[in-house]
Amino acid sequence: MFYREIAELHLRPMQIRHVVGRNFGTPLHDLSEKVAQNYVNHYSRTYLENHDRVDDLRNWIHARDFTGNEAKDQPFTFAWNMDSGGKLIVGDGSDQRSFVVGTTTKGLVMQVLQPPDSFIQHMDAT
Repeated sequence: MFYREIAELHLRPMQIRHVVGRNFGTPLHDLSEKVAQNYVNHYSRTYLENHDRVDDLRNWIHARDFTGNEAKDQPFTFAWNMDSGGKLIVGDGSDQRSFVVGTTTKGLVMQVLQPPDSFIQHMDAT
């Protein structure tokens, strides 16, 4: 039951070890990180739907590729790299295959082309 509560909190492996150690008074070196992590990951994927959604995201991104026919307020996606067929390359988020995709609208792009003192621009990144 305790590991289910941990899974619902979406804790990382090291956080799991610390929580288990504090709750049961067990030294960190005595805890099997692999067993705890496997149980939490299995529970998360099975019951919390906490699993990889890269394929769903890739399909969503490709459905919104820039075509030039978008309305001024219709969002579209873009990226630096494209494959030989002209599709955006959407990685899996690893170091080897990074996941870098942008989304904007023609209206926002047209605003950026205006003199900077004529509008206020807000930028945010996560």
